[in-house]
Amino acid sequence: PHLANQRNLARLRSARAQFALENGDAAGAVESLDTIMRLGAHSGQDRVVVSSLVSSAVMMMGDGRMDSLIGSGMLSAEQAKPLAELYAQLSNADPAGCIAAVRGEAEMMTATMRAALEEGGTKSFAEDLKGMGLGNESGDALAQFEALDEAAAQRQIEQYAGWMDRAAGAFAATDIGAARAAIAAITAEIEASPDNAFTKLMMPSLDRVLEMHFSLRAMLAERAAQLKAIADGTVDPASLANAAWFLIQAGTAAAG
Repeated sequence: PHLANQRNLARLRSARAQFALENGDAAGAVESLDTIMRLGAHSGQDRVVVSSLVSSAVMMMGDGRMDSLIGSGMLSAEQAKPLAELYAQLSNADPAGCIAAVRGEAEMMTATMRAALEEGGTKSFAEDLKGMGLGNESGDALAQFEALDEAAAQRQIEQYAGWMDRAAGAFAATDIGAARAAIAAITAEIEASPDNAFTKLMMPSLDRVLEMHFSLRAMLAERAAQLKAIADGTVDPASLANAAWFLIQAGTAAAG
């Protein structure tokens, strides 16, 4: 439930950064952008995939405003230095916590389902899933899982945990091509397995998360390098000014 509040706070900070830019207040924009990027990183600490998605969205939102700040030509070398350090810190192997989130979901689901099986077996568990609305979308897999005895269900849970661990390993790859191939291989193996009912019910679709993960890493690394160049004085901020930014400001003023 905290994710919506975090995203709304980031949106308010983004509006505040834009307001500062429109009033020529680069320092105010820097303060808000620093907050947005840190908030985005914090959002990815839950070890749950949806939190990592929000984390990435917030940091991408912040970087969109960063693009406007750099395009305004107002960012000084002194102001760029802490931002460069922050971006370098964020541009690690897992900026939105995706690797930890895939493993965290596996741990959470296996623990929850084992407890549910001990309490009421697969039939009771299937009824719980139907109550959560999963029965309508995954009817075949749900029916298959409901028909399993406890030993078979436990085997399927173990299989799911193994696939999720391998998926987390794919996110840790340095090359996106290798990561895509690994996820495709896992998906093909799941489809071919006769023991895939639990996985089909519980495994999130990871293709979009994988693309987001690698896009975020690349964005953070590229922006860190750009900000460092401004901070070091090797790039003149005025040389990065974007005429479109000034035209947008003029158009906004004319409309007002």
